[in-house]
Amino acid sequence: MDEVKEYEIDIFPDPEEPGCFCARVPDVPAIFTGGASSEEALRNAKEAITGYLEICVEDNLPVPEPTRC
Repeated sequence: MDEVKEYEIDIFPDPEEPGCFCARVPDVPAIFTGGASSEEALRNAKEAITGYLEICVEDNLPVPEPTRC
C-alpha cells in the first residue's frame, strides 16, 4: 500500500534489549513493534501499518490520517 509511506515511523534503540530497535507510529498508537536491526523494525512497522489499514477498510472503521511535520 502506498499509504504506508505517508505515516511517520519513529525508530529508536530498545532501552530494555541492547542491540534491538523499537518502532512506533505516532498516528496509530496501537502500532508498536521492533526488530533485531533498525531495518527490521522499519519493515515490521510498515507491515503493521498495512495490516492495520486493511482491517480498518474491512471493518468499516475510521482510517487515521497521517500527519506530517
